[in-house]
Amino acid sequence: MAIEKALLEVGTDNMQALREKINDYIRVVSHDNPGDSEVNPTQGWQSIQNACQTGGVDYTGASGNCNIDNEGNVITAYSIFKVIKPGNDYKFEIIEVIH
Repeated sequence: MAIEKALLEVGTDNMQALREKINDYIRVVSHDNPGDSEVNPTQGWQSIQNACQTGGVDYTGASGNCNIDNEGNVITAYSIFKVIKPGNDYKFEIIEVIH
């Protein structure tokens, strides 16, 4: 959702602006419990794994819902996709679904 919103707002002419806008729209990772640390996905996978040590997280990412267990393993299926622009619209082309 963050990627789609950013694409519609800034397009792809300026990739730095696109990256910054995506970062603005990406949801933080947390357990939604009081006192939980919040991790921004741009901090990297290790930061997400560290946040998971206190319990699994439920994160809605670009390819859908992503449950992560307390060891930092993704336990739901997710899509690997690329962004394409046939004509004037941006679309997501799924390359592979990981189960």
